[in-house]
Amino acid sequence: MEAVSNNDPWFTINIDATGRKGLSALQKCTAALRMLAYGMTADQVDEYLRISESTARKALTHFTKGIINQFGQHYLRKPTPQDLTRLLAFSEERGFPGMIGSVDCMHWEWKNAQQHGKGSYNDLNVLYRLPLLIDLFEGRAPPVNFTVNGNQYGMAYYLTDDIYPKWATFIQSITERQTAKARLFA
Repeated sequence: MEAVSNNDPWFTINIDATGRKGLSALQKCTAALRMLAYGMTADQVDEYLRISESTARKALTHFTKGIINQFGQHYLRKPTPQDLTRLLAFSEERGFPGMIGSVDCMHWEWKNAQQHGKGSYNDLNVLYRLPLLIDLFEGRAPPVNFTVNGNQYGMAYYLTDDIYPKWATFIQSITERQTAKARLFA
C-alpha cells in the first residue's frame, strides 16, 4: 500500500468543502484488493468500505497501475533461467514435472485476454501487455525438457481447468474425477 500510495497523489486524503476528511489510502487499496482477490464488483465494496462505486473503480485503476509501475520490472516479467529452475523444482517436488504455474490461481478473465493484441485497452487491460502474459495468452512457454510416464516433452506448461484453450502450454485437470487418485490430482 505504501509503495503504491506514496507515488500517486490520488491516494492522499483530501478534505471536502464541509471540512470532512476523505478516504484514506488504506480504504482505497482495500477496495482494489477486495475486487481483485474476491472478484467483487465496485458496487459490492461500497457498503463494506463506505466508498462509492465510481471511487472503487478509480481505486482499482490507480492500484493496478501503481503495482505495475512499482513492481512490474521485478515481478511481472518473463521468468529468468533461475526463476524457471526454481519453479520447475517446486512443481517437481509436488508431482508436476514441467509445470511453471497454475493459470487458475491467477483469476484472469480469458475473454479480455484475447484482446491484448487488438489495441483497444481499458485501464485494467494494461496487465495483458506485460511480456509474461503476452506469451501466456499466445500459447508460448519456455523450452523445458522433462519426462512423464516414459514420454519426453520439450515445453513447460501451465495447469488449468477446462475453460481455457486446448493448447500444448495449458494442461487441463481431469474432468471426470471417478477415482480417488483423479480427485486428488484435480
